[in-house]
Amino acid sequence: MANKKIDYFMPTEITFGHGAIAELKNIAGRKKRILLVTGRTFLKKTGWLDKIRGLLKGKKIEIFDGVYENPDIALIEAGIKAAKSFKPDLIIGIGGGSVLDSAKAIALLAGNKGSVISFLDKKVKIVRRGIAVAAVPTTAGSSSEITPYSVITVKERGIKITLAHEYLYPSFAVIDPDILSSLSKSQIANSGIDALCHSIESYWNVNHNPVSDMFALESIRLIFRSLKSFFRSPSSKKAAFDMAAASMFAGLAFSNTRTTACHSISYPLTTVFGIPHGQACAVTLPGVLTYNASVIPERMMNICQAIGAKNPKDASARIKRLMKDIGLKTGLKALGLNRKDLETVLDKGFTPERMVNNPRKIARADMSRILAGCF
Repeated sequence: MANKKIDYFMPTEITFGHGAIAELKNIAGRKKRILLVTGRTFLKKTGWLDKIRGLLKGKKIEIFDGVYENPDIALIEAGIKAAKSFKPDLIIGIGGGSVLDSAKAIALLAGNKGSVISFLDKKVKIVRRGIAVAAVPTTAGSSSEITPYSVITVKERGIKITLAHEYLYPSFAVIDPDILSSLSKSQIANSGIDALCHSIESYWNVNHNPVSDMFALESIRLIFRSLKSFFRSPSSKKAAFDMAAASMFAGLAFSNTRTTACHSISYPLTTVFGIPHGQACAVTLPGVLTYNASVIPERMMNICQAIGAKNPKDASARIKRLMKDIGLKTGLKALGLNRKDLETVLDKGFTPERMVNNPRKIARADMSRILAGCF
């Protein structure tokens, strides 16, 4: 590492802490037209929509609340149409990873000429920044508020494609742990375990650097200290604060490294078999950790120490125990898959752009064995 050139980039202005949502008033500033991108029910059901409207008093507000889990091309196209019609000077995305990914993609692609699929297939280049985005996460896990990625489902192909560009970094991230108290236990479990995958995959990533390492290890420590507590007591301000911080640190890590095998193979588990994203990533995490251990012994021990484990085998066991403690499954069979389904998972999930980030070379046959061990 001493002779390695280090690059770290984070252009998003972050406001973090209890009550941070009030910063939206300052962010809106002299903006006149604001498009709120959100899900169908969360803000209305929890009362946060009224609070946000109060902060944006005097602004012309349009709401695009059609975002659903695993946003696809049709959703992004509908959002782009809404943005072009309303002509906002600021987009505020408020929600989980699907909402924030959608808000970022809508804001960027509305300002560039070309179809959504042409950008995903890299047939058309992004040349303009698009509309400014303020991202407000309502979960602790995706970290989309501070990453340059937007994951979009291409239904016709049965795959997810990640749109990645520095212009996808939101201008502002407002991270308020108070919003997290309204989450269901399923949302807490899936988003929290997703953050763990982000941080571990960032730390063992071939693109890691000392800055991303620092954030990744602290994220791992916080998650093992707080996720179970937050799952059991969603109203705990301390646990919510720690998990919001863990998600932020994970984002500050993998925003500069990307992810590896666990995320790559998760996409068909979600698009084809309907498994929630966090669960889909985590089911292979113990197996991939064991597979990687031999090539990065020192770094793997740092991961083990952050987890509180003695060795990689113990670390894998502790990850599985944490998953069980928060109501997640630890095997593919329990998630409804048969062994014959593995070829489909490999066909659609063995993506080179993520597999090459793995510290140990991982061929299709290797991933097949890891999946077989996940039953």
